[in-house]
Amino acid sequence: MKHRNTNIILILLILFFVSQTNSLYSQKCSKKKYCNKVDLGDYDYRGQSSFTQMTKGDTLNIRIVVYAKKSYRILACGDSKFGELNLRIIYPAKKINKKIKEIITKNIDNTTQQVQTDTIWDYQSYEINEVIFNKKNSEEKKYWETTSEKTRLLIIEVTVPNGKKNYIGCVNVLVGHK
Repeated sequence: MKHRNTNIILILLILFFVSQTNSLYSQKCSKKKYCNKVDLGDYDYRGQSSFTQMTKGDTLNIRIVVYAKKSYRILACGDSKFGELNLRIIYPAKKINKKIKEIITKNIDNTTQQVQTDTIWDYQSYEINEVIFNKKNSEEKKYWETTSEKTRLLIIEVTVPNGKKNYIGCVNVLVGHK
């Protein structure tokens, strides 16, 4: 009985130390500050901001909602070993294509030979991604800033450049509003 209790205590101690070791080596990306304070401005970044681990060559897409009559600043910062992150802001515009599916012709009266036609329409919707900001094309700005006229959905795309090393680091995508 004493031997069994010793084994249970030993197993519990091993499990405790293994769990503590994992938490020591895992990165807490929300605690790391990579963005320059000057770039942050006086925006509130609580809410839609995101913190994640990425590796070289990864791409992250985040869908956010920007609300009417609010000012926004969006920026992405990461571990210096990644190099310069690319930030794109995309507006997914929904388009509808209307086309004729079928035309139905009916005879109304056999004596006068009057004909009635009816058209059945088919609607196909599709999405066109319109890039409204690309950090690669904007050398002086590290962030995107706007005041939205109406509430709409946006996609934030962050790309880590390719590299030779297989390195995992943190990326902060900050969405500020005021």
